[in-house]
Amino acid sequence: MKYTLEHVKNKHLSICERTLIQLRLKDGRTVYSIAREIGCAYNTVKNEIRRGSREMSGRRRRGYRAETGQTTYERNRAKCHRTGKFPACGKFIYCVESSFSSPLKQWSVDAAVGRLRLEKKFTDEDSVCTKTIYNWIHKGLLNVKVIDLPESLKRKKHGKKMRAGKMRLGTSIEKRPAEVAERKTFGHWELDTVVGKKKGRNAVVLTLVERLTDFYMTRKIPAKMAGAVNSKISQIKTEFGSEADKIFITLTTDRGLEFASLAETEKTGKTKVYFAHPYSSYERGINERHNRILRRYVKKGATINKITEEELEQYEDLINGLPRKRLGYRTPSEVFNEQLDLIYKL
Repeated sequence: MKYTLEHVKNKHLSICERTLIQLRLKDGRTVYSIAREIGCAYNTVKNEIRRGSREMSGRRRRGYRAETGQTTYERNRAKCHRTGKFPACGKFIYCVESSFSSPLKQWSVDAAVGRLRLEKKFTDEDSVCTKTIYNWIHKGLLNVKVIDLPESLKRKKHGKKMRAGKMRLGTSIEKRPAEVAERKTFGHWELDTVVGKKKGRNAVVLTLVERLTDFYMTRKIPAKMAGAVNSKISQIKTEFGSEADKIFITLTTDRGLEFASLAETEKTGKTKVYFAHPYSSYERGINERHNRILRRYVKKGATINKITEEELEQYEDLINGLPRKRLGYRTPSEVFNEQLDLIYKL
């Protein structure tokens, strides 16, 4: 502790200043003159004398003691802190836990918190932010364990590596319009395939995700072959009718052999196809992220032949019903339908 008789403004009284008050009161000095000598407000000294005067026989004795004032100050400071909001947020915590653990939702903690705030079901007084919920999880205060968090044990930092590829499938991602990377315009998609059992001839899941809305599509194809991919892409575009070229402006995919002839689809429509660099999955990070969510339902090594179209549609609906922070905690389905309304009303 730094002992000094020079009072610093906006700072609490020190033990030295309290001792000075005690000595000056014995000398008969007024409260105003003591305050001027210390360099603080009149009320500061007045309140200090009141708090530091000992009581005897139910009456407050007018004798001020520096030790009593310091003890009272330290006791008050120990109680001077913001009380935790955990007891007052019981209903909010229950809703977050329910959304997180529900087999029909399996939302992330941030999605559950953000959606509740978007719907304004709780006030600021009886709710907390995502970071606080995570802190309480790490402290063991919730019925959610750290190991239950789907991404907590999987996140790794990878450096970006650029490797030259020998295959020339079509237009490189380097020539893709800059507006696609900004994610501010609609109609730009990323493609990939999700593989289950690798041995033998097995079906795979063709996945597409729209960059602006995060809307995710899953389609089952009989094999990881170029012909199956092209046929399914044509079928998907047919589902959207005459406005398909406005909905599918660009397609970005990796250099897998199943996409080897995807550039040929440019001949039958206005959709442009771009290929990412080899070993550069980060260039299609949105699709990779959604595929990781799909892996909650379609495990590695699973036989996709046994997964029905209805089950795959259910998984797709669950993913598209997940609120996203980037979308203001709206769901991809909500934002995607808004964009379709704008297109079909033109």
